[in-house]
Amino acid sequence: MMLGAIFVGQIHGRIGLRASLVVACVFAIAGIITEQVCKNAAQFLGAKCLAGFGYGIQTALGIMTIPEYAPTRLRGPLGACLNTFILFGGWLADGVLTGTGQVYPDSSRAYQIPFALQYLFVAILVIGLVFVPESASYHLRRDDVLGAKEALTRLHGPQRTARIERELELAIFSYRLDAQNGAQSVGILEPLKKSHWRRSIIPIGLLCFQQLVGGSFVTSYLTYFYEVAGTPDSLSLDLGMMSFSVQVVGNLVSWYAIDKLGRRYTLLVGLGSMTVALLLIGITWAVRTAASLWCMVAFMTIWAFLYQLSIGACGYSVSAEAPAARLRSPTIGLAQALAQVCAWAMGFATPYMINPDEANLGGLVGFVFSGLSALAFVFTFFFVPETSGRTLAEIDELWAEKIPVRRWKGYVKTVRPTEPRA
Repeated sequence: MMLGAIFVGQIHGRIGLRASLVVACVFAIAGIITEQVCKNAAQFLGAKCLAGFGYGIQTALGIMTIPEYAPTRLRGPLGACLNTFILFGGWLADGVLTGTGQVYPDSSRAYQIPFALQYLFVAILVIGLVFVPESASYHLRRDDVLGAKEALTRLHGPQRTARIERELELAIFSYRLDAQNGAQSVGILEPLKKSHWRRSIIPIGLLCFQQLVGGSFVTSYLTYFYEVAGTPDSLSLDLGMMSFSVQVVGNLVSWYAIDKLGRRYTLLVGLGSMTVALLLIGITWAVRTAASLWCMVAFMTIWAFLYQLSIGACGYSVSAEAPAARLRSPTIGLAQALAQVCAWAMGFATPYMINPDEANLGGLVGFVFSGLSALAFVFTFFFVPETSGRTLAEIDELWAEKIPVRRWKGYVKTVRPTEPRA
């Protein structure tokens, strides 16, 4: 997945969205087929690499296409919706694996059925390709204004002439402003250059902090943690399901909060509250009484809710909006690749920290994640602007004028696309 995310900028920049999705589907199908026919661990590793490359492309494309296709008022909720699908996808995968393992405990069907079900989701993506127009920005990068207009016409419908013209003017304005500020190259490391790093660091930071503040813990290890804490096995499973339900509610609430309260406000309040909740989790574990155990469970549930409400959902929305138009694909690709590195590291570190046979931190892991959440809060305060209600052209102009991120919310800016600063 990391390699797929790294190269998605180069792939998308050269062949566009539709062809990039075809490439992703080809790798995914090749990986699934290899999973089904492999005979040893080395072949299975190769299969996972093939499929992972395709999934890495798909995930990065899912983030970067939101601002190009969604209306301004829906960009935030759609970013949160991406997190919803990731949340339900993990739940569905766990359910299928558990079910087939129980029904076919001694048969290869226990793993062949989950492998085969992946074809269903690839098929849905392939069918969707028929209806997805190419992005206007792809055509503008090739100086094809007519192609950009045709793409917008297909997206909005031929009867919405005024909106199409407005969207085209804004896209051209952003493209010219972007080029004016030095975004000519689209190399893999181009987003890290001095002229772009303030915008690039936002998706890199937010997507990495999604993992570092306990993303894998809150989605994968809560049930096991409850067992380590001393709750009965059957009750641990019930608490895990309750936690998942609370996370779903938190994610659904984010659809409203992300626009009505604002991205920056939701992130700051969520991360600040998570820091306190995690600190209390560590304290209640240190006390270790019967009452403190249930207090810890309550704080864990609150933390799970806050995670999905704030950085779990807002991270995708803000990451999609922050990069410059011509650098959006390599920036999101680089951010997603680094997030995969963080996920890999936390995938090893989290079970090690809570396992009684290893570090045996138990609930003291709350202190670790509390410190990381505090760092995420500081990062958000100094680097993440309020983009709610802004068009992409307005966002580009505010960056060009070097408006401090803390002043974005109250700053009045009207972009006149017919008069770009050239």
